[in-house]
Amino acid sequence: MKRFIAIASHLIFWSWNLVFIGLINIWLLPEIGIALLQDARTGLIDPTLTVSLLALLIIPPLCTILGVWKLRSRPTLLMRLFFGVEAPLFTLCLLRLFLIRQLTPATAFTLGLLAFAMFMFTIELLSGYAARNSKLSWVQMIGHGVILLVGAWAGTLLLLYTVPASVSVLSGLGQSISWFFQNATLSGLFDGFIDILSHPAQSLMGLMMAFLVFSSIAIFLSMPYAFVHCYLQAWKRIRRAFGQQHGHNNSWITTGITVAISCALFIGLQAKQPQVKAFSLLETTPSTEVFSGPLSSETIELRQQQLQNIDAIRDGLVNAYLHRYRYLSPWRSSNRLSEMYRSLGLREGGRDFLQTVHNGLLSPFLYQGKDNDVQKAEQLYEQFFDAPIQQLERADIREALQATSNRDETQAGLLDLDQKVVYLASQEVSVQSKDDWGTITIHEHYENTTPDDQEIFYAFSLPESAAITGLWLGTAENPLLFPHVVSPRGAAQQVYNGEVERAQFQQAVDPALLEQVGPQQYRLRVFPIPGSTAIPDNRNVRELGTLDLTLTYQEMEQADVGWALPQLSEKRNIYWTEDTVRARGNRFAQVDEEDWMERAIAPRTGKSVTPKEHTVTFPEGYQITATPLSAAQQQLPTDRRIAVVIDSSYSMGEHASELQQAVSQLKEAAQQNLIDFYTAVDGQASATFKENASIESSIVVSDLQFYGSLQPADMLNQFAQAKSDTNYEAVLLLTDKGSYELNTDDAEYPALDASLWIVHLDEQMPTAYADNLLQLLESSQGGVDTTVLPVLQKIALPESEGTILDGYQWKVTSVSPEASTTDVDGEDDAFTPIAARQLIRQQGRVLDTSQVSALDAVHAIAKRTSIVTPYSSMLVLVDERQRQLLAEAEASEDRFDREVEDGKNDLTDPDSPLTTASVPEPSQLLGVFIAAIALITLKRKSARTQPPQI
Repeated sequence: MKRFIAIASHLIFWSWNLVFIGLINIWLLPEIGIALLQDARTGLIDPTLTVSLLALLIIPPLCTILGVWKLRSRPTLLMRLFFGVEAPLFTLCLLRLFLIRQLTPATAFTLGLLAFAMFMFTIELLSGYAARNSKLSWVQMIGHGVILLVGAWAGTLLLLYTVPASVSVLSGLGQSISWFFQNATLSGLFDGFIDILSHPAQSLMGLMMAFLVFSSIAIFLSMPYAFVHCYLQAWKRIRRAFGQQHGHNNSWITTGITVAISCALFIGLQAKQPQVKAFSLLETTPSTEVFSGPLSSETIELRQQQLQNIDAIRDGLVNAYLHRYRYLSPWRSSNRLSEMYRSLGLREGGRDFLQTVHNGLLSPFLYQGKDNDVQKAEQLYEQFFDAPIQQLERADIREALQATSNRDETQAGLLDLDQKVVYLASQEVSVQSKDDWGTITIHEHYENTTPDDQEIFYAFSLPESAAITGLWLGTAENPLLFPHVVSPRGAAQQVYNGEVERAQFQQAVDPALLEQVGPQQYRLRVFPIPGSTAIPDNRNVRELGTLDLTLTYQEMEQADVGWALPQLSEKRNIYWTEDTVRARGNRFAQVDEEDWMERAIAPRTGKSVTPKEHTVTFPEGYQITATPLSAAQQQLPTDRRIAVVIDSSYSMGEHASELQQAVSQLKEAAQQNLIDFYTAVDGQASATFKENASIESSIVVSDLQFYGSLQPADMLNQFAQAKSDTNYEAVLLLTDKGSYELNTDDAEYPALDASLWIVHLDEQMPTAYADNLLQLLESSQGGVDTTVLPVLQKIALPESEGTILDGYQWKVTSVSPEASTTDVDGEDDAFTPIAARQLIRQQGRVLDTSQVSALDAVHAIAKRTSIVTPYSSMLVLVDERQRQLLAEAEASEDRFDREVEDGKNDLTDPDSPLTTASVPEPSQLLGVFIAAIALITLKRKSARTQPPQI
C-alpha cells in the first residue's frame, strides 16, 4: 500500500508539473514572454495583469525545482508541497487574476491570512518544528493556529462545490463513454490514428492539453480532502511538539487565542461596509418647504449632521459605486451554489442552508446591498457633492479599473482629466499684428506612445471679443493638410461623435471638432491621435503616433497686457513637461507645469498700443462699430434695481472668501442702487430675501450653510418664484465654476425681464454652458465674468449704446446694405471676423433663436466669415465619406440641436461568478487562464501589424 501511495504521489506531482511546464513555459513563454513585458511597459496590457500571469507561469517551475532539490525521495512531502502549497497558491493567483478585483480591508485580510498560512506550512514542510529557537516556536504555533483555521475555512468552502461538481463530472463522463460506444467505428478510429501519426507535434500538444485539463479537474475535486488533511496534520504535528516543549495547555490556549482573534478580525472588518452608513445618513431628507424665508432649524440641524459625516458619506458612496469591482457579487444575488444543488434534487430548505453557509464563509467578498446601488450612489453623490463622481473620485475609479482586465472606452471622459497619455512635444505661437488688433496662430505637435488611438480634449476660454478663424490637422511636413468647414453646431457634434464611436469597430480617420460653448468658452476635441506601431523586425521598439494641429484666432490687443492666449479650464488625455518646446516667434517661453500657455504675450517692445475706432458694414444691412472706452464709460451704475442670487451649494463652500468679497463690493454699489439679495437653497423653493433698506445686515456669508447641488436652472427658478412681482433691470448670479456635466438638455429656465449676468467667483470659467442657458444669456443681453466690478460697469451702459467688451464699446446699427465690408481707415476686410462675431452676438439677442430659420441666418454669417460661434462649429474632415455624413446631418431639422455631453465614461460590468448567469465547469479557471494568454498574443500581433495613420 505504501509503495502504491509513493508511486501515485510521484505520478501526480511530476506528471502535472512537467506537462504544465512543457505546455505553457516551453511553448508559450518564449513566444510571448519578452513581448509581454514590453507590451506592459508601453501600455498595451495592464502591468498588474502581466505580474499575475507571470506568477502563474513561475509557480510550477519553482515547485518542481524545490521537489527535485529537497523532496524527490520523499513522496509524502511531495504531496504536501503539491496540495498544501502549489495547488492552493496557483488557485489563489487564478482567483486574484480573474475574480478578485480591487481589494478592500476585509478581502485583503482574508487573502493575507491565506498567504500567511501557506508560508507557515512551507516553513514546517521544509524545516519541521523549530525546537531550538523558543521565540520562533511560539511564532510557529501561532502560525499553525492560522493554518488550522484556514484549513477548515477553505476546505469547507471547496467541499460545498466539489460535491455537485463531482456529480456533474461523473455524469458528463458517463454520457461521453455512452456516446463513444454508440457512435465509434473501427474505420473512424483508424482514421483518427492515422491523423495523429501525420501531425505528431499538434497531436502531442493536444494530448498534453487534454491531460492538463482532466488532471486539473481531478485535482480540484480532491482538493478539499487533501488540503484539509495536510493542514490539519501540520497543526497536529506542531501542537504536539510545542506542547511537549512548552506545555500542552499553552498549545491549546495559543491556538484558541489565534483562532479567536482571526475570526474577530474576519467578522469585524466586513461587519458593516461603508455604504450602509452613507445610505442611512442620506436616507432622511428635509421636508419640502415652500418659500417662506430661511430654512427651519430642523432642516439646518439635519444637514449639519450630514456635513459632519462627509468623509463617511464619500467613502460609502464610492464603495457602492465600485462594488462590482471590489466584490464578487451582492449577497442577495449570490445563488449559484443553490442552483447547482437544485440540479441534484436537493430541497429548497437544504439549498438555502448551504447557500447561507457559503455566503457566510465568503462574506468579505460579498457586497451588502443591491446590484443597482451603482446608479443610486452616482445620483446621491451628484446631489450631495455638486459634481459627478467620476470627476472628483477619478483616482479611486481608475485604480479599480486597473485591478481588472476591463478596458476604458475610446472617448476621453471625466476619468481622463489628468491622464498622461498623449504628449505635447512642441507648441508654437506667433502673432501677426495690425494696429490694435491681430491674428494669433497656435501650432502644436502631438506624440502618442500608447499602441491605441487616443482622443485629446481641451476646454479653454478666450476674450469675449475674440473670433476663432481657422482649424487644421496635418503632419509636421504639411500642418495645413486637412482644413476645417463651418457647420451647424448640432450637425458637427453628431458627425464627430459618430466617428469616435465608429472607431471602436473600424480603423479611425482623423476628425477634429471646435465648438463655442459659452460667451468665452470653447471646446476642442481631436480624434484620433494615432497609436504607436511596432517597427518590423524589432518588436522592442515602437514608432510614435504623431499629429499636428493649427488654430488661428483674431483679437484686440490689450494695453499693458498684450495678446491674450487661451486659458485652459480642463484637459483630458494630453500632457506636457518642462521639455515641451514652447516657441514664441524668435524666443522660447517659460510656462508653469500646470498651464497650457502663459496668460498673454507681452506688448510689442517700444511701442504702446493706441486703441482706435473700427467700423465694418455687412451686406446684411448692419454696421459694427468698436470704440475705445473712455474713463466716463467705466463707472459703476446708479439708480438701478439689481437682484443678486447667491449659490449655496456644497461646492461653493470652498469659495466663501471670494463670495464675501463680492458681497462687500455689492454693498458699496448699494449706496447708489437698490440691491436685493436672494439665497438659492438645494432641493427647496426657498430663498432668503432682504430689502435694500437693511443692506448692512442683509447677507452674512459666514451664516450660510453650503449644502447639496444646485444648477443654474434651479437657482433662477427659485429666484423667479421668490421675487414675486418685483421687477429688476439686472440679475447677478454669484456661483462657482459649477459642473456643466450635471446640466440637462431639457432644463427649463424662467422668462427673465432683466439681463442675466453670471459671476464665477473661483476665477475659473466652467468648461461649457448648456445651449439653453447660453441662449438665455444671449437673449437677456447678459454675460459672464469672474468678478463683480466688470459686470457692474457693463450694467451701467444703456442697452441702446451697445455693450462693453475687452476695453471697447461694441455697437450694432442698421444701415443700407453695401456690396462689401470696409474698414473706416481704408484697410482691407481682415477685421471682418471680429466684427462678425459681434454681429452674431447681437443677432442672438434680437432674433428668436428657437426657430431654425433664425439660426440659419446667423449661421450663414459665420460660414461666410469663417468663424466659430455659439451656433456654428468648426469640423475638420479628411475623406469623402465624412463629408457625405456631414451633408446629411446639415440637412436635418435638428442640425442646431447640440446635446449636453456629461463626459461620463461607460464602465464595463464585470461578470459575477456567484450568480446563476451560467454554471461553470471545474476547469473554467484554467481555461480562462490559457485563453487569456492566447488573447494577449493575438492582441500583440494585431498591434504589431496595425498600419500607420495620419
